[in-house]
Amino acid sequence: QEVSGIKTKVFNIPFLKLQGFVGYYAAKHTVFVAFRGTVNIPNVILDLNIKQTDYPACHKCKVIKVFTKVITVLLVQLEN
Repeated sequence: QEVSGIKTKVFNIPFLKLQGFVGYYAAKHTVFVAFRGTVNIPNVILDLNIKQTDYPACHKCKVIKVFTKVITVLLVQLEN
């Protein structure tokens, strides 16, 4: 779907109980990712897992470990 020049796609990652959307604004070469807020106990547990790790796609970037798992699953969904 496209809204105001931003292409958007809703995503759902059931085994992590995560939902949200990703958008791409071609005019600015910008990607937006938004996650639904915490709504259940599994989400709380994910929120509390704050151990950081290096993120290979970004020099000197750190992310929480679950983020790398989320991004991997999300990229597969976006390719489909």
